[in-house]
Amino acid sequence: MGIAGVILAGGRSSRMGGADKAFALLGGEPLLLHAARRMRESGVEAIAVSSNADPARLAGFGLEILPDAFPDRPGPLAGLHVGLCWAAWLGAETLFTAPVDTLFYPLDAPARLAEAAGPGGIAVSGSGGRRHPIVALWPVALAERLEAHLASGGSRRVNDFIDARPHAEVEFTAGSGAVDPFFNINRPADLAEAERLLGGQGL
Repeated sequence: MGIAGVILAGGRSSRMGGADKAFALLGGEPLLLHAARRMRESGVEAIAVSSNADPARLAGFGLEILPDAFPDRPGPLAGLHVGLCWAAWLGAETLFTAPVDTLFYPLDAPARLAEAAGPGGIAVSGSGGRRHPIVALWPVALAERLEAHLASGGSRRVNDFIDARPHAEVEFTAGSGAVDPFFNINRPADLAEAERLLGGQGL
């Protein structure tokens, strides 16, 4: 198959008051629904969500649900790990990841990242000179190495994991409205800004 995709939604949402960000409403719909739609429109063939939420709350979204395999919640790398294992089971060679709160990335991001990655490489997004390590394309073959890295107590920073391996960075520019394509929704004020952008057809 082509590119598989995982929406990373395993964070604690502390800056949103502790409520699960995936269920925050934007335009009357949960962020997770927007994130899944964005990923489908970008050409990803199979989509799952990495989340430790109650599976019953997620059941209605029509997505595979992937809880962390590590008990101490080691952050996005845990979501990447379980996503890579799932993508390998599907028979995919690469996995595209994006956070549940990043909804404006270009629709050609997976294709551009795949082109830049080359065989067996990682490709990561950037904008304005800043890296966005969670919006990235990963070779499925990394699954065992990432599992060993986490099990051995290696750094849990996604950037550290990327920097230790062959990778390419792809720079994306803001659109005509000068909105950062990797604008993410961390706080209630960000949700209000996303509502404004959604109303202006910015999504």
